[in-house]
Amino acid sequence: MNKSSFSELPITWDDLEKFDNSQSIYRGHRCAEWRLETSLKRLCTRQCNDLAKAEKIENVVFREFRRRLHHYSNNVPAVGQRLRWLSLMQHHGAPTRFLDWTYSIYVAAYFAIEKARGDSAVWVINKNWLKDEGERIFKSESREALIFHNKGDEEVEERFFRDVINRPPLPAVVQVNPFQLDERLTIQKGVFLYPCDATKAFEQNLRAMPGHDDQKHVLKLVISHVDRMKAMKKLHAMNISRATLFPGLDGFAQSLSVYHPLWYE
Repeated sequence: MNKSSFSELPITWDDLEKFDNSQSIYRGHRCAEWRLETSLKRLCTRQCNDLAKAEKIENVVFREFRRRLHHYSNNVPAVGQRLRWLSLMQHHGAPTRFLDWTYSIYVAAYFAIEKARGDSAVWVINKNWLKDEGERIFKSESREALIFHNKGDEEVEERFFRDVINRPPLPAVVQVNPFQLDERLTIQKGVFLYPCDATKAFEQNLRAMPGHDDQKHVLKLVISHVDRMKAMKKLHAMNISRATLFPGLDGFAQSLSVYHPLWYE
């Protein structure tokens, strides 16, 4: 177990498939030492070294994005579709409280390995544990917990606003997606984790969930850098690359700087 109180396990590339299951979600880090940290937290650290103002900063960023999005896109969500707004912000690089995860261990592995210069990591969280403990925490505070059920319903926006946004901060982590999935979420099999208390770091919110120190619930897989080229070849054969994960000319062009099998013929 590492100093952040989450379990850690060194593995080889060949071990990875043992952790592939439908009960987990995954996140790749190209540096094994990186913490689970949102872009909003990094912004607050740079600007004021303090998360006490995180909600104020978050609201300012959210307001400015909504005011100006129409200059750059015709795809403007409705006023009440906060999850869609946050999803767009996240995918275009604006700071948010969201943390990107995926249902595919191999997509996570790609993001971990593609630009790694040392050991990389794939984080694994049991989504059933996350749901069950989140629901218990919400109910212990006499809070509605419908956000943990039927996440694919059109009512997810209303539930997210009522049960999470419009309530006092509560240390916990919620798995959530907008009802309307954009292209990138669909292709990358993406899902978001949302820390309910912005004044605390993501890992602090996660540590508020009982059982976080059990490796059956949260686990960091550390992949040896010596396996990088073997992994890139396997992922390329599975058609997982920057070209497929980011459709379009930019993704294709960037993929040529990561790996191509003709380099080794």
